[in-house]
Amino acid sequence: ERFRLMLWSIQERAGGNIKVDFRMRHADNSYRCFELEASSVPSTDRKSVRCLGLVRDIDLDIFFTDFISHARAQYHPATVRRLQSAIENFTAFIQAHCPQVKKLSQVTPRVIEDYKSHGIKKRQAVPDGWNPKIVNFTLLLLREILEYGIKTGFINDNPTLHVRLLEAEGRANTVLSDALFDL
Repeated sequence: ERFRLMLWSIQERAGGNIKVDFRMRHADNSYRCFELEASSVPSTDRKSVRCLGLVRDIDLDIFFTDFISHARAQYHPATVRRLQSAIENFTAFIQAHCPQVKKLSQVTPRVIEDYKSHGIKKRQAVPDGWNPKIVNFTLLLLREILEYGIKTGFINDNPTLHVRLLEAEGRANTVLSDALFDL
């Protein structure tokens, strides 16, 4: 509705620019968020408005909020807490080490590799820090989160698939402790 009002306003002023964030519901009742930026093209007929523009991908914050809503409906509450913890930790890393990364499409294998290195450095700085199993588990949680980005159409490739997991000694625990929440 807001978009339609903007178009009518541009039509009345005989030109202008549009910049709007919106969600679009798909046939499966899922929503996708977009950012639209467009300009009107002048025409001799004032009644017809033609806009040319660009639709960009989603902000990380909006994507993560959308994912958590989806996760609450799909996963066990303990899994949702783990996913939220991974998102909070990844977001803190992005803000501290990659502040230029604002959009989902900017999360590249290089960013994921830097995040993995950050987890390794945490282990070296603090003896009780991350061990390889926690680093790998966090990367797997991010893989699941970014798969949702593919399912919703915001990205075409999951950058976590291009990052190797760390070698971990022994067999991975099948029961995950609360320590994983403190990523």
